[in-house]
Amino acid sequence: MFEIQILHQTGLVLVANAVARRLRSLPLVRKLATRLAGTALLGFGVKLTLDNR
Repeated sequence: MFEIQILHQTGLVLVANAVARRLRSLPLVRKLATRLAGTALLGFGVKLTLDNR
């Protein structure tokens, strides 16, 4: 089971790296992805704050 998880996670990292390389050449998509990631992190932080009350 552990080996399957390692292979799965390695595959995810390789796919994400390939996508990131393609996004580097597209400034508009890169900017949109950065803003989306920032919004997701802020939303996650707010959720954590509200759940800890």
